[in-house]
Amino acid sequence: MRRLAAALILCFAPLAVSAQESNTIRLYLDCGFSCDSDFIKTEIPVVDFVNERTLADIHLLVTSQSTGSGGTVETLAFLGQRRFAGVSDTLSVALGATDSPDQQRRALTKAIQLGLAPYLVRAGLTADVGITFNRPRAAEASSNEKDPWNYWVFSFGANGMFNGQESSNSRDLFGNVSANRTTEDLKVRLGFSGSTSVQNFEYSGTNYRNERNHAELSGLVVKSIGSNWSAGVQMEASTSTFTNTDGSIEIGPAIEYNLFPYSESTRREVRIQYGIEMEALDYKEETIFNLERETILGQYLSVAADIKQPWGSINLSTRGTHHWTNFDRSLTDTYNLSVFAGGDVRLVRGLSLNLMGSYSLIRDQFSLPLSGATDEEVLLQSRRLKTGYDYFFTVGFSYRFGSIFNNVVNPRFGGGGGGGMTIMMG
Repeated sequence: MRRLAAALILCFAPLAVSAQESNTIRLYLDCGFSCDSDFIKTEIPVVDFVNERTLADIHLLVTSQSTGSGGTVETLAFLGQRRFAGVSDTLSVALGATDSPDQQRRALTKAIQLGLAPYLVRAGLTADVGITFNRPRAAEASSNEKDPWNYWVFSFGANGMFNGQESSNSRDLFGNVSANRTTEDLKVRLGFSGSTSVQNFEYSGTNYRNERNHAELSGLVVKSIGSNWSAGVQMEASTSTFTNTDGSIEIGPAIEYNLFPYSESTRREVRIQYGIEMEALDYKEETIFNLERETILGQYLSVAADIKQPWGSINLSTRGTHHWTNFDRSLTDTYNLSVFAGGDVRLVRGLSLNLMGSYSLIRDQFSLPLSGATDEEVLLQSRRLKTGYDYFFTVGFSYRFGSIFNNVVNPRFGGGGGGGMTIMMG
Protein backbone atom coordinates (compact mmCIF):
# COMPACT_ATOMS: atom_id res chain seq x y z
CA MET A 1 0.00 0.00 0.00
CA ARG A 2 2.84 2.38 0.85
CA ARG A 3 4.50 1.65 -2.50
CA LEU A 4 1.26 2.41 -4.32
CA ALA A 5 0.86 5.70 -2.45
CA ALA A 6 4.45 6.70 -3.23
CA ALA A 7 3.94 5.91 -6.92
CA LEU A 8 0.76 8.02 -7.03
CA ILE A 9 2.59 10.94 -5.40
CA LEU A 10 5.38 10.76 -8.00
CA CYS A 11 2.88 10.64 -10.85
CA PHE A 12 0.54 13.42 -9.76
CA ALA A 13 2.86 15.76 -7.85
CA PRO A 14 4.20 17.45 -11.03
CA LEU A 15 0.63 18.04 -12.20
CA ALA A 16 -0.25 19.67 -8.89
CA VAL A 17 2.82 21.88 -9.01
CA SER A 18 2.18 22.96 -12.58
CA ALA A 19 -1.41 23.83 -11.73
CA GLN A 20 -0.39 26.23 -9.00
CA GLU A 21 -0.46 29.92 -9.84
CA SER A 22 2.81 31.68 -9.15
CA ASN A 23 3.14 35.36 -8.29
CA THR A 24 6.67 35.39 -9.68
CA ILE A 25 8.23 34.67 -13.05
CA ARG A 26 9.51 31.15 -13.58
CA LEU A 27 12.84 31.10 -15.43
CA TYR A 28 14.57 28.09 -16.95
CA LEU A 29 18.30 28.86 -17.26
CA ASP A 30 19.76 26.87 -20.17
CA CYS A 31 23.49 27.64 -20.28
CA GLY A 32 25.16 24.29 -19.63
CA PHE A 33 28.56 24.71 -18.02
CA SER A 34 29.25 28.11 -19.61
CA CYS A 35 27.84 30.20 -16.75
CA ASP A 36 27.97 30.39 -12.95
CA SER A 37 24.34 29.43 -12.26
CA ASP A 38 24.71 29.70 -8.48
CA PHE A 39 25.94 33.29 -8.74
CA ILE A 40 23.13 34.19 -11.15
CA LYS A 41 20.50 32.77 -8.77
CA THR A 42 21.81 34.77 -5.82
CA GLU A 43 22.01 37.99 -7.86
CA ILE A 44 18.52 37.71 -9.40
CA PRO A 45 16.18 36.72 -6.54
CA VAL A 46 13.16 38.36 -8.20
CA VAL A 47 12.44 35.25 -10.33
CA ASP A 48 11.94 31.57 -9.55
CA PHE A 49 14.53 29.34 -11.23
CA VAL A 50 12.98 26.04 -12.26
CA ASN A 51 14.49 22.72 -13.35
CA GLU A 52 11.91 21.91 -16.05
CA ARG A 53 11.74 24.06 -19.18
CA THR A 54 8.08 23.24 -19.97
CA LEU A 55 6.98 24.73 -16.63
CA ALA A 56 8.89 27.99 -17.13
CA ASP A 57 7.47 31.34 -18.20
CA ILE A 58 10.80 32.16 -19.85
CA HIS A 59 13.29 29.76 -21.39
CA LEU A 60 16.65 31.56 -21.33
CA LEU A 61 18.93 29.93 -23.90
CA VAL A 62 22.56 31.08 -23.66
CA THR A 63 24.92 30.28 -26.56
CA SER A 64 28.57 31.23 -26.92
CA GLN A 65 30.90 32.08 -29.80
CA SER A 66 34.61 32.93 -29.77
CA THR A 67 35.72 36.44 -30.73
CA GLY A 68 38.81 37.56 -32.61
CA SER A 69 40.38 38.85 -29.38
CA GLY A 70 40.16 35.46 -27.70
CA GLY A 71 37.06 36.25 -25.66
CA THR A 72 33.46 35.21 -26.28
CA VAL A 73 30.14 36.75 -27.23
CA GLU A 74 27.29 35.33 -25.19
CA THR A 75 23.93 35.46 -26.96
CA LEU A 76 20.92 35.42 -24.63
CA ALA A 77 17.64 34.31 -26.22
CA PHE A 78 14.66 35.02 -23.94
CA LEU A 79 11.96 32.67 -25.24
CA GLY A 80 8.54 33.41 -23.77
CA GLN A 81 6.27 30.54 -22.74
CA ARG A 82 3.00 30.13 -20.85
CA ARG A 83 1.95 33.67 -19.81
CA PHE A 84 4.63 35.16 -22.14
CA ALA A 85 3.91 32.92 -25.13
CA GLY A 86 4.92 34.70 -28.31
CA VAL A 87 7.07 37.29 -26.49
CA SER A 88 10.78 36.80 -27.21
CA ASP A 89 13.91 38.92 -27.19
CA THR A 90 17.64 38.52 -27.81
CA LEU A 91 20.62 40.26 -26.19
CA SER A 92 24.36 39.87 -26.62
CA VAL A 93 27.23 40.58 -24.25
CA ALA A 94 30.96 40.46 -25.01
CA LEU A 95 33.28 38.87 -22.46
CA GLY A 96 36.95 39.82 -22.82
CA ALA A 97 39.72 37.24 -22.89
CA THR A 98 41.60 39.10 -20.15
CA ASP A 99 38.54 39.60 -17.93
CA SER A 100 38.61 37.72 -14.65
CA PRO A 101 35.98 34.99 -14.06
CA ASP A 102 34.22 37.35 -11.64
CA GLN A 103 34.10 40.13 -14.24
CA GLN A 104 32.72 37.72 -16.82
CA ARG A 105 29.96 36.34 -14.59
CA ARG A 106 28.95 39.83 -13.47
CA ALA A 107 28.72 41.05 -17.07
CA LEU A 108 26.59 38.04 -18.02
CA THR A 109 24.35 38.47 -14.97
CA LYS A 110 23.86 42.16 -15.78
CA ALA A 111 22.79 41.26 -19.30
CA ILE A 112 20.28 38.76 -17.93
CA GLN A 113 18.90 41.41 -15.57
CA LEU A 114 18.44 43.85 -18.47
CA GLY A 115 16.75 41.19 -20.57
CA LEU A 116 14.31 40.33 -17.78
CA ALA A 117 13.21 43.94 -17.27
CA PRO A 118 10.44 43.97 -19.94
CA TYR A 119 8.99 40.72 -18.58
CA LEU A 120 8.98 42.06 -15.01
CA VAL A 121 7.10 45.14 -16.23
CA ARG A 122 4.54 43.00 -18.07
CA ALA A 123 4.03 40.88 -14.94
CA GLY A 124 3.74 43.93 -12.66
CA LEU A 125 6.73 42.84 -10.57
CA THR A 126 8.64 46.13 -10.41
CA ALA A 127 8.18 47.03 -6.74
CA ASP A 128 11.42 45.35 -5.65
CA VAL A 129 13.41 46.22 -8.75
CA GLY A 130 15.72 49.24 -9.01
CA ILE A 131 17.62 50.60 -12.02
CA THR A 132 20.68 52.84 -11.81
CA PHE A 133 22.56 54.60 -14.58
CA ASN A 134 26.26 55.43 -14.48
CA ARG A 135 27.77 58.25 -16.51
CA PRO A 136 30.24 56.65 -18.96
CA ARG A 137 33.85 57.69 -18.72
CA ALA A 138 35.11 59.76 -21.63
CA ALA A 139 37.49 57.07 -22.82
CA GLU A 140 34.72 54.48 -22.82
CA ALA A 141 32.15 56.79 -24.33
CA SER A 142 34.26 57.74 -27.32
CA SER A 143 33.33 55.73 -30.39
CA ASN A 144 36.22 57.14 -32.39
CA GLU A 145 39.00 55.58 -30.34
CA LYS A 146 41.55 53.91 -32.62
CA ASP A 147 42.85 50.42 -31.99
CA PRO A 148 46.67 50.61 -31.85
CA TRP A 149 46.87 46.86 -32.59
CA ASN A 150 44.58 47.09 -35.65
CA TYR A 151 42.57 44.05 -34.43
CA TRP A 152 45.64 41.81 -34.10
CA VAL A 153 45.73 39.54 -31.03
CA PHE A 154 48.86 37.61 -29.99
CA SER A 155 49.18 34.81 -27.46
CA PHE A 156 51.70 32.23 -26.34
CA GLY A 157 51.80 29.49 -23.76
CA ALA A 158 53.81 26.56 -22.50
CA ASN A 159 53.27 23.76 -20.02
CA GLY A 160 54.96 20.62 -18.83
CA MET A 161 53.95 17.49 -16.96
CA PHE A 162 56.35 15.17 -15.14
CA ASN A 163 55.58 11.99 -13.24
CA GLY A 164 57.27 8.76 -12.30
CA GLN A 165 57.65 5.81 -9.99
CA GLU A 166 60.34 3.25 -9.29
CA SER A 167 60.12 1.43 -12.62
CA SER A 168 58.83 4.16 -14.95
CA ASN A 169 58.88 7.88 -15.57
CA SER A 170 57.62 10.27 -18.21
CA ARG A 171 57.70 13.90 -19.25
CA ASP A 172 55.43 15.84 -21.59
CA LEU A 173 56.20 19.34 -22.87
CA PHE A 174 53.94 21.56 -24.97
CA GLY A 175 54.18 25.08 -26.34
CA ASN A 176 52.19 27.29 -28.70
CA VAL A 177 52.24 30.74 -30.28
CA SER A 178 49.42 32.39 -32.24
CA ALA A 179 48.60 35.64 -34.03
CA ASN A 180 44.99 36.30 -35.05
CA ARG A 181 43.10 39.14 -36.68
CA THR A 182 39.31 39.08 -37.02
CA THR A 183 36.98 41.62 -38.62
CA GLU A 184 33.60 41.28 -40.29
CA ASP A 185 35.26 41.13 -43.72
CA LEU A 186 38.48 39.22 -43.06
CA LYS A 187 39.73 36.53 -40.67
CA VAL A 188 43.42 35.67 -40.33
CA ARG A 189 44.75 32.83 -38.16
CA LEU A 190 48.47 32.06 -37.71
CA GLY A 191 49.74 29.56 -35.19
CA PHE A 192 52.61 27.33 -34.18
CA SER A 193 52.53 24.45 -31.71
CA GLY A 194 55.02 21.83 -30.67
CA SER A 195 55.08 18.92 -28.27
CA THR A 196 57.42 16.21 -27.07
CA SER A 197 56.61 13.18 -24.98
CA VAL A 198 59.13 10.76 -23.51
CA GLN A 199 58.28 7.64 -21.50
CA ASN A 200 60.74 5.23 -19.93
CA PHE A 201 59.78 1.77 -18.64
CA GLU A 202 61.67 -1.04 -16.98
CA TYR A 203 60.14 -4.51 -17.14
CA SER A 204 61.76 -7.91 -16.51
CA GLY A 205 65.20 -6.36 -16.60
CA THR A 206 64.62 -4.66 -20.00
CA ASN A 207 64.43 -0.89 -20.48
CA TYR A 208 61.89 0.53 -22.94
CA ARG A 209 61.76 4.07 -24.26
CA ASN A 210 58.85 5.70 -26.09
CA GLU A 211 59.44 9.12 -27.65
CA ARG A 212 56.96 11.12 -29.73
CA ASN A 213 57.64 14.57 -31.20
CA HIS A 214 55.30 16.82 -33.13
CA ALA A 215 55.51 20.36 -34.50
CA GLU A 216 52.98 22.24 -36.59
CA LEU A 217 52.73 25.64 -38.27
CA SER A 218 49.29 26.58 -39.57
CA GLY A 219 47.66 29.51 -41.33
CA LEU A 220 44.19 30.50 -42.47
CA VAL A 221 42.89 33.52 -44.38
CA VAL A 222 39.12 33.82 -44.93
CA LYS A 223 37.30 36.55 -46.87
CA SER A 224 33.59 37.21 -46.30
CA ILE A 225 31.46 37.25 -49.45
CA GLY A 226 27.97 38.39 -48.59
CA SER A 227 25.83 36.99 -45.79
CA ASN A 228 26.11 33.29 -46.76
CA TRP A 229 29.37 32.85 -48.69
CA SER A 230 33.06 32.92 -47.76
CA ALA A 231 36.33 31.92 -49.43
CA GLY A 232 39.78 31.28 -48.06
CA VAL A 233 43.19 29.66 -48.20
CA GLN A 234 44.55 27.16 -45.67
CA MET A 235 48.17 26.20 -45.06
CA GLU A 236 49.88 23.73 -42.76
CA ALA A 237 53.47 22.59 -42.28
CA SER A 238 54.29 19.83 -39.82
CA THR A 239 56.67 17.12 -38.72
CA SER A 240 55.73 14.07 -36.66
CA THR A 241 57.44 10.88 -35.56
CA PHE A 242 54.04 9.22 -35.09
CA THR A 243 53.02 9.69 -38.74
CA ASN A 244 56.50 9.00 -40.20
CA THR A 245 56.86 12.49 -41.68
CA ASP A 246 60.11 14.43 -41.57
CA GLY A 247 58.33 17.34 -43.17
CA SER A 248 54.91 18.02 -44.65
CA ILE A 249 53.63 21.17 -46.37
CA GLU A 250 49.96 21.44 -47.34
CA ILE A 251 48.21 24.40 -48.98
CA GLY A 252 45.01 24.97 -50.88
CA PRO A 253 41.97 27.21 -51.48
CA ALA A 254 38.42 26.52 -50.27
CA ILE A 255 34.95 28.02 -50.60
CA GLU A 256 32.08 27.74 -48.13
CA TYR A 257 28.32 28.28 -48.25
CA ASN A 258 26.07 28.52 -45.20
CA LEU A 259 22.40 27.65 -45.75
CA PHE A 260 21.57 30.26 -43.12
CA PRO A 261 23.11 33.74 -42.79
CA TYR A 262 26.28 33.68 -40.68
CA SER A 263 24.55 36.18 -38.36
CA GLU A 264 22.32 33.31 -37.16
CA SER A 265 25.24 31.01 -36.31
CA THR A 266 24.63 31.20 -32.55
CA ARG A 267 21.41 29.21 -33.05
CA ARG A 268 21.74 27.36 -36.36
CA GLU A 269 24.16 26.84 -39.23
CA VAL A 270 24.65 24.33 -42.03
CA ARG A 271 28.00 24.90 -43.73
CA ILE A 272 29.03 23.24 -47.00
CA GLN A 273 32.73 23.55 -47.84
CA TYR A 274 34.71 22.43 -50.87
CA GLY A 275 38.48 22.71 -51.14
CA ILE A 276 41.51 21.64 -53.13
CA GLU A 277 44.77 20.82 -51.38
CA MET A 278 48.30 20.06 -52.48
CA GLU A 279 50.66 18.34 -50.05
CA ALA A 280 54.41 17.78 -50.33
CA LEU A 281 55.67 14.99 -48.05
CA ASP A 282 59.17 14.00 -46.97
CA TYR A 283 59.10 10.71 -45.06
CA LYS A 284 61.40 9.58 -42.25
CA GLU A 285 61.39 6.01 -43.54
CA GLU A 286 60.53 4.49 -46.91
CA THR A 287 56.77 3.94 -47.14
CA ILE A 288 54.72 0.89 -48.13
CA PHE A 289 54.59 2.42 -51.65
CA ASN A 290 58.42 2.42 -51.79
CA LEU A 291 58.64 6.22 -51.62
CA GLU A 292 60.82 8.53 -49.55
CA ARG A 293 59.02 11.68 -50.70
CA GLU A 294 56.03 12.58 -52.85
CA THR A 295 53.55 15.32 -53.77
CA ILE A 296 49.84 14.61 -53.45
CA LEU A 297 46.99 16.58 -54.97
CA GLY A 298 43.53 16.11 -53.55
CA GLN A 299 40.07 17.53 -52.97
CA TYR A 300 37.55 17.41 -50.15
CA LEU A 301 33.90 18.14 -49.48
CA SER A 302 32.53 18.67 -45.97
CA VAL A 303 29.09 19.38 -44.55
CA ALA A 304 28.64 20.52 -40.94
CA ALA A 305 25.39 21.32 -39.12
CA ASP A 306 25.19 22.94 -35.69
CA ILE A 307 21.71 23.46 -34.25
CA LYS A 308 20.94 24.94 -30.82
CA GLN A 309 17.26 25.12 -29.89
CA PRO A 310 15.14 24.98 -26.71
CA TRP A 311 14.72 21.23 -27.18
CA GLY A 312 18.49 20.68 -27.13
CA SER A 313 21.43 20.80 -29.50
CA ILE A 314 22.68 18.66 -32.38
CA ASN A 315 26.06 18.64 -34.12
CA LEU A 316 26.47 16.68 -37.34
CA SER A 317 29.37 16.67 -39.77
CA THR A 318 30.77 14.59 -42.58
CA ARG A 319 33.91 14.97 -44.68
CA GLY A 320 35.12 13.11 -47.73
CA THR A 321 38.65 13.42 -49.11
CA HIS A 322 39.96 12.04 -52.41
CA HIS A 323 43.53 12.11 -53.76
CA TRP A 324 44.09 11.85 -57.51
CA THR A 325 47.83 12.54 -58.04
CA ASN A 326 49.19 9.03 -57.65
CA PHE A 327 47.55 7.28 -60.60
CA ASP A 328 49.45 4.08 -59.88
CA ARG A 329 47.24 3.53 -56.85
CA SER A 330 43.77 2.09 -57.06
CA LEU A 331 40.72 4.07 -55.96
CA THR A 332 40.56 2.01 -52.78
CA ASP A 333 43.87 3.52 -51.65
CA THR A 334 43.05 7.18 -52.20
CA TYR A 335 40.10 8.31 -50.10
CA ASN A 336 38.95 9.00 -46.56
CA LEU A 337 35.37 9.39 -45.35
CA SER A 338 34.38 10.40 -41.82
CA VAL A 339 31.07 11.06 -40.06
CA PHE A 340 30.49 12.68 -36.66
CA ALA A 341 27.28 13.07 -34.67
CA GLY A 342 26.66 14.51 -31.24
CA GLY A 343 23.74 15.96 -29.38
CA ASP A 344 21.74 16.52 -26.25
CA VAL A 345 18.03 16.13 -27.00
CA ARG A 346 15.22 16.62 -24.51
CA LEU A 347 12.76 13.86 -25.40
CA VAL A 348 9.96 14.42 -22.90
CA ARG A 349 9.60 16.27 -19.63
CA GLY A 350 12.69 15.58 -17.54
CA LEU A 351 14.15 12.99 -19.93
CA SER A 352 17.17 13.81 -22.12
CA LEU A 353 19.15 11.70 -24.57
CA ASN A 354 22.91 12.30 -24.86
CA LEU A 355 24.99 10.85 -27.67
CA MET A 356 28.30 11.36 -29.43
CA GLY A 357 30.16 9.27 -31.94
CA SER A 358 32.22 9.13 -35.10
CA TYR A 359 33.18 6.63 -37.76
CA SER A 360 35.89 6.90 -40.41
CA LEU A 361 36.75 4.82 -43.45
CA ILE A 362 40.51 5.13 -43.91
CA ARG A 363 42.01 4.34 -47.31
CA ASP A 364 44.74 6.96 -47.61
CA GLN A 365 47.52 5.93 -45.24
CA PHE A 366 50.32 6.99 -47.58
CA SER A 367 52.94 7.51 -44.87
CA LEU A 368 52.99 4.02 -43.31
CA PRO A 369 56.63 2.80 -43.15
CA LEU A 370 57.57 -0.21 -45.23
CA SER A 371 59.36 -1.80 -42.26
CA GLY A 372 56.14 -1.94 -40.25
CA ALA A 373 55.95 -1.51 -36.48
CA THR A 374 57.80 -3.49 -33.85
CA ASP A 375 56.01 -5.17 -30.94
CA GLU A 376 57.38 -2.45 -28.69
CA GLU A 377 56.02 0.33 -30.94
CA VAL A 378 52.61 -1.34 -31.09
CA LEU A 379 52.36 -1.72 -27.31
CA LEU A 380 53.60 1.83 -26.63
CA GLN A 381 51.47 3.31 -29.47
CA SER A 382 54.43 5.29 -30.74
CA ARG A 383 53.67 4.72 -34.43
CA ARG A 384 50.54 4.89 -36.56
CA LEU A 385 49.30 1.42 -37.49
CA LYS A 386 47.56 0.23 -40.64
CA THR A 387 43.78 0.22 -40.32
CA GLY A 388 40.74 0.39 -42.55
CA TYR A 389 38.55 2.26 -40.09
CA ASP A 390 38.28 3.79 -36.64
CA TYR A 391 35.33 4.74 -34.47
CA PHE A 392 34.10 5.82 -31.07
CA PHE A 393 30.59 6.08 -29.67
CA THR A 394 28.97 7.10 -26.40
CA VAL A 395 25.28 7.10 -25.53
CA GLY A 396 23.34 7.78 -22.36
CA PHE A 397 20.24 9.37 -20.95
CA SER A 398 19.32 11.40 -17.91
CA TYR A 399 15.98 11.69 -16.13
CA ARG A 400 15.19 14.36 -13.60
CA PHE A 401 12.15 14.56 -11.34
CA GLY A 402 11.13 16.10 -8.04
CA SER A 403 10.87 19.76 -7.09
CA ILE A 404 10.86 22.09 -10.10
CA PHE A 405 12.31 24.98 -8.10
CA ASN A 406 16.04 25.40 -7.48
CA ASN A 407 16.51 28.93 -6.16
CA VAL A 408 18.38 27.82 -3.05
CA VAL A 409 22.17 27.92 -3.19
CA ASN A 410 24.04 25.98 -0.50
CA PRO A 411 27.80 25.68 -1.14
CA ARG A 412 28.62 23.64 1.99
CA PHE A 413 30.87 20.64 1.24
CA GLY A 414 30.96 21.75 -2.39
CA GLY A 415 28.23 22.03 -4.99
CA GLY A 416 25.30 24.37 -5.14
CA GLY A 417 21.58 24.19 -4.53
CA GLY A 418 19.51 21.05 -4.61
CA GLY A 419 16.09 20.06 -5.79
CA GLY A 420 15.09 16.83 -7.47
CA MET A 421 17.01 13.74 -8.41
CA THR A 422 18.97 12.90 -11.53
CA ILE A 423 19.36 9.37 -12.84
CA MET A 424 22.06 8.90 -15.48
CA MET A 425 22.96 5.78 -17.41
CA GLY A 426 25.38 5.32 -20.28
